[in-house]
Amino acid sequence: MDLRLPLRPQRVVPRERSVAMLGGLEYREIAEAWPCGTEGMRWRVSYLCLEGERILTEDTVEFDMRHPVPRVVAAEASRVGLTLRPLPGRSHWMLERP
Repeated sequence: MDLRLPLRPQRVVPRERSVAMLGGLEYREIAEAWPCGTEGMRWRVSYLCLEGERILTEDTVEFDMRHPVPRVVAAEASRVGLTLRPLPGRSHWMLERP
């Protein structure tokens, strides 16, 4: 499973998360977020397609996402007989049956 960063709700200033070139076009993803509640965050993600400096298309989506800390997920998992362990990297975890 992916426990999306940041693990605790906090302001995420707009930043490019990915850039790709395909043919003569550049594709960008720009994300930002705000805390809402103790575990929630409101995300705004914009997807742009550019030809040089000219923006051809721009689409923006907003959604709410729960950002529980790993110990909360581990406690919930243990109630149904699962354990939570981190995988190499920053935000991926494995739920296992012992």
